[in-house]
Amino acid sequence: MTSQTSRWTLRTLGLATLLMLGCGGSGDGSVDGSLRIPKRFVLGAATAAQQVEGGLTNTDWYQFTTLPAFEGKSAEPAGAAASSYELFDTDHRLVEDMGLDAYRFSIDWSRVMPRKGVFDESEIAHYHAVMDSVRAHGLVPYVTLHHFTNPIWVYDLTHLDCAGGPTDTNLCGWSNPEVPAQLATFCARMATEFGGDVDWWATFNEPNVYFLSGYTGGSFPPGLFAPLPSDISRSFSKVLDQYLSGHAQCYDAIRANDATDADGDGEPARVGLTIATTAYQPVDPSDPAHVAAAEASGAPDYSFVNGVVAGGLDRDLDGVIDEDRPAYANKLDWLGLQYYRDAKVLPFLGKYPLSSVPCEDEIATFVGPLGPVLLDLLGCPRAPYPDFPIPNFTGTGPRHWGGVHDPEALLDVTKLWASRFPGTPLLITENGYGVREEDFAIGGNLRAQSLVRHLVVVREILDAGIDLRGYFHWSLIDNFEWAQGFAVRFGLYTVDRESFTRTPTEAADVLSEVAHTRRISTELIDTYGGTGALRR
Repeated sequence: MTSQTSRWTLRTLGLATLLMLGCGGSGDGSVDGSLRIPKRFVLGAATAAQQVEGGLTNTDWYQFTTLPAFEGKSAEPAGAAASSYELFDTDHRLVEDMGLDAYRFSIDWSRVMPRKGVFDESEIAHYHAVMDSVRAHGLVPYVTLHHFTNPIWVYDLTHLDCAGGPTDTNLCGWSNPEVPAQLATFCARMATEFGGDVDWWATFNEPNVYFLSGYTGGSFPPGLFAPLPSDISRSFSKVLDQYLSGHAQCYDAIRANDATDADGDGEPARVGLTIATTAYQPVDPSDPAHVAAAEASGAPDYSFVNGVVAGGLDRDLDGVIDEDRPAYANKLDWLGLQYYRDAKVLPFLGKYPLSSVPCEDEIATFVGPLGPVLLDLLGCPRAPYPDFPIPNFTGTGPRHWGGVHDPEALLDVTKLWASRFPGTPLLITENGYGVREEDFAIGGNLRAQSLVRHLVVVREILDAGIDLRGYFHWSLIDNFEWAQGFAVRFGLYTVDRESFTRTPTEAADVLSEVAHTRRISTELIDTYGGTGALRR
């Protein structure tokens, strides 16, 4: 055991001692120094349809990964993915065997509603079979209704300019107010069909990632690049407005059509969304300008959530509502936090997105070959593991701080969101460790380290009195990681691309032990504990 691990273990043992003595904790420590996971706390794993099902050819992501116009924007199409459309019961058995409580997955809009206003009854029957399997394996379903994909009829990427205007086969994307209404129609039918099984609904997955990547960064469909403040005020804010409308309409539709209390807690439907979070940290914490830049970096993320809590539109994404939207207010029953990394931030100039510079190699690649040089000149620090390539970056030279995987920062992130939206129950709906395929040999142990360390932080979050209801690991199985294709692995189980055989990783065994015993044992802490950033 390294000296670093020893120090970290002593910190954990000290926490357990305080818990045993009842000093401000919930009494969930134990005499042997292990940390207990409360029975009421949900442990689960997560996937998404486009990433695991396979055969999805009626989505914008299929077009984005196959049309020549978008060549170079993604590594490969999803194809058969992990073949979970056929092997869903196998996947659910894996979740059950690990001793987990819940499974988070998505129902694909394009399968169920292949044409505007038209439902495919055979696909609805398929998802009934999926739901029956989830319940048969003793799992609680957490269902996402929009996980990064749209049917082609929402925005046909072969006609991006929409020269002839919207039609029933191409609504021209999220700037069209008919799209939120169509999504609400889908949500209403899903609530009617599956309300007897599902109480926890998410309307959208990471809207901050989806819309910022698709409508400003160009790395998601529809692949639009519009990074200037004037672009955001003119075009992106209209898309954001329609998204908020979509959530609000979907919220009302689910609430109106799901009247069955599936889990017996007295609440038939809890409707929320998930948000991508980053622990933005100033390069120089003693400099007020650096601190302000780090705070400004999170403003766009808050804009999505604040819009459906306070009811309004933050047109310039500075964290302040500019226009009231009373119809959007008070439409969030829970919030899912999705945490993978922290990022060092420098002040820059003007308003978002030019108010700060994240010291990230991925950001530098937008600038071109001189991007890393620019980060050096600005004063960005180097990453603690400069020789370890991070996913989605092909270089092997010295790298900057971007994308650092720091489990301890999850505590600060959760505290921040809890303070900004008090009274809103929180879930960690995604957290995991991705490693490039060529580095997979060492990735299994690193994923186990990440898992144990994040779960210890979860225990600290609970002891801080934050209303955190559950933790979902991303992901259950290796899958299609969007623009990165299959080059990055996050799975608790590896998936053979030919046979689709699922094989447990070291992390699957670790999570299984925690779930079955409801404890993070001292043995796990000694083996996988530590502090500071993990190699990524």
